[in-house]
Amino acid sequence: SMFLPPPECPVFEPSWEEFADPFAFIHKIRPIAEQTGICKVRPPPDWQPPFACDVDKLHFTPRIQRLNELEAQTRVKLGGGGGFEQAARDYTLRTFGEMADAFKSDYFNMPVHMVPTELVEKEFWRLVSTIEEDVTVEYGADIASKEFGSGFPVRDGKIKLSPEEEEYLDSGWNLNNMPVMEQSVLAHITADICGMKLPWLYVGMCFSSFCWHIEDHWSYSINYLHWGEPKTWYGVPGYAAEQLENVMKKLAPELFVSQPDLLHQLVTIMNPNTLMTHEVPVYRTNQCAGEFVITFPRAYHSGFNQGFNFAEAVNFCTVDWLPLGRQCVEHYRLLHRYCVFSHDEMICKMASKADVLDVVVASTVQKDMAIMIEDEKALRETVRKLGVIDSERMDFELLPDDERQCVKCKTTCFMSAISCSCKPGLLVCLHHVKELCSCPPYKYKLRYRYTLDDLYPMMNALKLRAESYNEWALNVNEALEAKI
Repeated sequence: SMFLPPPECPVFEPSWEEFADPFAFIHKIRPIAEQTGICKVRPPPDWQPPFACDVDKLHFTPRIQRLNELEAQTRVKLGGGGGFEQAARDYTLRTFGEMADAFKSDYFNMPVHMVPTELVEKEFWRLVSTIEEDVTVEYGADIASKEFGSGFPVRDGKIKLSPEEEEYLDSGWNLNNMPVMEQSVLAHITADICGMKLPWLYVGMCFSSFCWHIEDHWSYSINYLHWGEPKTWYGVPGYAAEQLENVMKKLAPELFVSQPDLLHQLVTIMNPNTLMTHEVPVYRTNQCAGEFVITFPRAYHSGFNQGFNFAEAVNFCTVDWLPLGRQCVEHYRLLHRYCVFSHDEMICKMASKADVLDVVVASTVQKDMAIMIEDEKALRETVRKLGVIDSERMDFELLPDDERQCVKCKTTCFMSAISCSCKPGLLVCLHHVKELCSCPPYKYKLRYRYTLDDLYPMMNALKLRAESYNEWALNVNEALEAKI
């Protein structure tokens, strides 16, 4: 019953120069950090964003967590809130903090800051596995909304901002900015994916926890602990994702009954030692106030809070992620799992804005688009051979997502789909032509967003933009040589 803590994940302490560009820095540390799935980043000591919010004005109703049920009887997770049922009472940040501190000091019979992190960790894993003990905790998880704004400075229009706030307003490490920066790929998605583009806020107390999960579309996530007691994390590298899933399938098969809808993802707490015994690599860290934790694509992570704290997190996607994003949508199709957005639609959206893209982004998007075009060409030839003759252009992006999902695999259609007049409004993707209805294929219609002839010039625009950089470098060199 002894808990053996996993090895520590890497910790980076960037210089001011390295810290200036978050995307360049994340790209630099990736070879190391993707091997552990999670890493910790300590900003330069004088990087200290102000925390503006009023502890007496912020109201929220936390959720309840019964620790002994986390492992035995797994709950249904709603959205990004790790969702358990609502607690009975409403708190302000201050009253929640008073409750949280009282709980921890009573539990350990010590002042909160005197409880060693190792003891809380050991006790957490003991409680989770002990059916007999019924310890209940509460926690708050809320999307950054009007009444419960970000912990980072934001432009509100109303108030005159302090010089200190101005300083952090446009920082790349201000989590409101990360998803909309030039080097971020989600910046170009116009669809309403607020769950992935807006930061989420988390108010923790001792033992409140988040279950093993990966991010939607296998995106990165970044978490900042504004203040309070540490958050303990466990991470598994992306290359071991399927290993972890196999261990979970073996030990908790009930988790893998197919889920009929997007929001209901069954999740569980599983002791890192159990995973380690099954040869899954696991790493841990204690994230302290003022520190960032970054999770890499398809890296499973879970954890718990050591005490009262306040954290903020957001998803982001870099150019490194693009091929994984495509692989993820294919994986979702095989699992019949809903998408948050159409990957292909995002690619085409970027191609249509090729002239204003970051050159490195343009080059990477071009490579992904080439794969998309080849796949689409092959699929269209296949459905033609099946006997689908009729075709018509369709602006898929004008349809709400729930009106353009494949009847069979639930994927969000964009490049193409098949329809039949016998089932108006229903669509299948080109992988599932046979699942639409019992009519013969000559009665079907191929709905396409672009002809292949439309797509090649779009890809060329990306190529031109990507090469504009090479051309510029060449011209600079020639100018220098002429001077010599």
